[in-house]
Amino acid sequence: MAVQPLFVGAVGLGMGLAVNAATGTSHWPGPLEWIRQHPWQAAGILVALSVGYRAVQLWRNRNGQVYELLPGIVPAAPAWTVERAETAAVVREVMRASKQGGAVGITTAVHGAGGFGKTTLARLVCTDRKVRRRFGDQVYWVTVGWGTRSRTEIAEVIVEVARLVAGDATRFDDPMRAGAHLGSLLGRARRPVLLVLDDVWEQSQLDPFLLGAPNCVRLVTTRVRNLLPSGTASVLVDRLTGPQAKAVLSTDLPGLPDDLIVRLVAACGSWALMLRLANRWIVGMDRTGVDTAKHSRMLLSLLEAGPTAVNRVGETAEIADPARRNAMVQASVQASLDLLPHGTADRFMELGAFAPDDPIPIPLLARLWQAAGLDEVATRQVCEDLERLALLTLDSSHGGAVLLHDVLHGYARAALGDAGRRAVSRRLVLAIEAGLPAIEPLRLSEPQPRVAWWRLDQAGDGYLLDHIVEHLQQAGDTEQAFAVAKDLRWIDVRARQRGPAAPMSDLTRIGTLEAAHRAAALERITHLLAPAEPADAVTDTLHSYLQPLPAWRDQADALAEQKCDRARLINAWPPPDLASTALVRVLTGHTRSVLALAISPDGTWLASGAADKTIRIWDPATGKSTAVLHGHTSYVLGVIIGRDGGILVTNGGHDRTVRVWDAATGKATAVLRGDGKIMAVALSPDGTWIATADENGTVRLWETTTGAATTVLEPEILIMSLAISTDGAWLAGTGDGGGLWIWDRSNPASAVTLDYAGPEHEVSTSSDGMWSATTTRSAFAYTTCVSHHVTGASATVMEDSVGDVSQCAISPDGAWIATASRSWTDFNVRIWDTALIAGKTASTAGSHGEGISAMAVSPDGTWLVTGHGDGTARIRDLTTGRIRTALGQHDRDIFHRAFTALAVSPDGAWIATLGGAGTVRVWNPTTGRATALDERARAVAFGPDGIWIAAADNEGPAQVWNRSTGAGIAILNVHDSSVAAVAVSPDGGRLVVAAYGETTWIWDLAAGKVSATLENRGQATAAVAVSPDSTWIATVGRTDRMIRIWNMSGHCVAAVRTDGELTSVAWGKDLFVGGAHGVYCYRFVPGRSDLPR
Repeated sequence: MAVQPLFVGAVGLGMGLAVNAATGTSHWPGPLEWIRQHPWQAAGILVALSVGYRAVQLWRNRNGQVYELLPGIVPAAPAWTVERAETAAVVREVMRASKQGGAVGITTAVHGAGGFGKTTLARLVCTDRKVRRRFGDQVYWVTVGWGTRSRTEIAEVIVEVARLVAGDATRFDDPMRAGAHLGSLLGRARRPVLLVLDDVWEQSQLDPFLLGAPNCVRLVTTRVRNLLPSGTASVLVDRLTGPQAKAVLSTDLPGLPDDLIVRLVAACGSWALMLRLANRWIVGMDRTGVDTAKHSRMLLSLLEAGPTAVNRVGETAEIADPARRNAMVQASVQASLDLLPHGTADRFMELGAFAPDDPIPIPLLARLWQAAGLDEVATRQVCEDLERLALLTLDSSHGGAVLLHDVLHGYARAALGDAGRRAVSRRLVLAIEAGLPAIEPLRLSEPQPRVAWWRLDQAGDGYLLDHIVEHLQQAGDTEQAFAVAKDLRWIDVRARQRGPAAPMSDLTRIGTLEAAHRAAALERITHLLAPAEPADAVTDTLHSYLQPLPAWRDQADALAEQKCDRARLINAWPPPDLASTALVRVLTGHTRSVLALAISPDGTWLASGAADKTIRIWDPATGKSTAVLHGHTSYVLGVIIGRDGGILVTNGGHDRTVRVWDAATGKATAVLRGDGKIMAVALSPDGTWIATADENGTVRLWETTTGAATTVLEPEILIMSLAISTDGAWLAGTGDGGGLWIWDRSNPASAVTLDYAGPEHEVSTSSDGMWSATTTRSAFAYTTCVSHHVTGASATVMEDSVGDVSQCAISPDGAWIATASRSWTDFNVRIWDTALIAGKTASTAGSHGEGISAMAVSPDGTWLVTGHGDGTARIRDLTTGRIRTALGQHDRDIFHRAFTALAVSPDGAWIATLGGAGTVRVWNPTTGRATALDERARAVAFGPDGIWIAAADNEGPAQVWNRSTGAGIAILNVHDSSVAAVAVSPDGGRLVVAAYGETTWIWDLAAGKVSATLENRGQATAAVAVSPDSTWIATVGRTDRMIRIWNMSGHCVAAVRTDGELTSVAWGKDLFVGGAHGVYCYRFVPGRSDLPR
């Protein structure tokens, strides 16, 4: 560890000084004389300080404040590199930034030009002795490139950087969230970090990398000067100086005449790229034994007077002109290609058909060039020849690959032309298709892939997986490109290879409206497609959430009908947590839950406040965060924008302050300080006064400019939300007991009350003052209600199954509504199209009480019993969906859970319920009468004969009772931790006991011992169930929202991820799972390898 040598050295130094001082007699200079006179005290102080420092380091390690990053790998600078004055300037700025924070830019003096040596310069900086001493091996290189343009592609790059830096494989489809995550990893590093961002082209590529990590210096190379953040130290890289240019041109050419060097340098414009190409051309001629000077003059004539000449004789090339730069590249490249065998020039130009800034595998080139008579050996020879002339770079790893400088790639691409690129891509597609298996078409009316593109090797064919859709389009086969991009098998492979952002990028590339709709559907579930265990859970989750959608249904159903080697979970019902199609866009960037939002009067921007104590300004059209405001010391619970869009008012809640901001500058202009937590805030239409409600039940009116309280209202209720009418004449508020209150500002004693069932969280008023929107929480859906102030009529207009909708705001024209969730796992703002929201109905299997927390199915599969948060249990007919019987109430536990488990006897004559307070009751479903058995249990299950019941309590042991007498039969000491759930196999042979931790045990009742253990890899289990044939076990994850199927040997054979918290499971003909969003129902299909032989 880095502090270990310091600790040992300090102790050694202290002891050495002590011994030296104790045995010496000479006076020491200055304050050191005190050390000589008191050697052992001085040694003790030094050692104590060292031990204290070491203790602080250990404490920081234990609390996750520091992080051991993986060593970085930086590409070495080429051997021909020359020293440049700019190197020292960049090193100086990097060292300064390592102390003060910030970024450093390397850009070109010629706007938009490449090939000046920015990348080479950055490599030299990374190997500088001062830089290495400061940053150690925590120097990381990221090549962004022109080809990384879409949000999903940028996110993929950031995710890969996080993996290389910290071994963190967390997937993100949003670049800002990925960047924030990377920033948090870098910010925990033990020492400063240098992150090199090479070849950045756009602001959207750079912004995510700038988030967080004040200990990280970002070194950015770009040809776009105005891309760098304000205040960034920028070093311009211009033409090489005379001596530098001569050194590059003369590499490996010691005998070149000086006058010829001077003229060639001038003809190349002292442009590093051109000088390197010229040097390699001359060296290539020199190796053939010809007169070097003679052929150097030949190259000079091409540049000065040949058919592609761009300069007058003796004139220095004007490289600021793009046309002249292109002509120079053409002349130099053509001269180099003339040195190579016939046909090699064509092979070089064909590289322009490939994606820029991405290594091209040599085996892939061999398949393409096979039509030109080249085998793999010949292909590698061509690549080596081109590399010798500096026309490409060779990478020997992973079977070999080539990479073109973007200037040379641009030249080859332009020279090839549209028709040439189409022809090359067509040949490439045909060559690859020939090596892939044909597929049996699904019973679909739409076009399907010709071959199984998803059978490409993920390790060896990474380029093809990333770009085959692009090559199909470039080949003119757009129909086949779309057929591949929308195939669920392809999407599955791409999601596993690069994360869910990759198949979205493929669909977006198609450019049609249908492809955009499909990409949008995929985007709504990308957070569910993160890597899982087992890996095939991604496949089943993908199919589960796309199968209910009309565009995907036929394909998903056809694939479900196919026989499969592995076990699967297939929808029997649509998932209750499907995202609404009214969801237009998700704005991501906050690192904790979004608690407040507001829309600007013109609808062009919105502001959000979050539990991360920040306020963000957003462009809803692009999804980009344009500003972040800091100042609150607690969660931001409210945000209001003035009618003219000039001011912003925010509520800090627990910090007891309301802040007023200038929306243009982002500066706070006033701070209003209250006596308690601020529960609600409203701003008058003219922006001159503010209303607040605090936790003490007081409503105050304040002047915006002075911050003085002018009026105090004292209603008899605790106001949770406030809104002011458009004329400022009345004030509306919602209380914690439900309902909407409206006060006349001139007469606060009189109020109009509109009642609703359920507590309101937030209220907003329409621009005409005639209606309000309030958010209300119910059992599964969180709804927004619209209320008319004159008639009092209300109607539910939208439901969000994602989480507790606690905030809403209406656009000025009423065309869209923004909502935010109070869920501690949902950090997003959602924008809803009101035209699409209208008429949307509630989802499946709802609840008449509170959320379902426990569930069991009758033995014949005709009815379902559910336990609800209000303490009641209900028996529901599965045919009609109606409730047959309601059972009595259980008391809740400290977490307000009324039920934690339910079980039905094998004959359906009895129902066992386990209350949140630990009480086990056995009910007669007909009479509704109950018998209590135990007061401490946490899980319960019937034996197959209905005579005995198994339960377990917080102390660990599972117990078995006689149902009729209540007498104990057995105690099974399987573990020492708290029990979450128990289940008995229908054949009576096994008892499954799940702990609140990561382990579930299978107890063999006949043998009296554990026969297998289910390891859930750190994820707590909420409930368990055994299949009717006693062959399989189902578990539902408490924290990972996963439903898993296990065999009796403890191997997980299938899984699916859901979008909500899971609480219960029951297995009848189908598998039923209860959760915060409703009831999930799946059909479990064993794989061919699982079937009896």
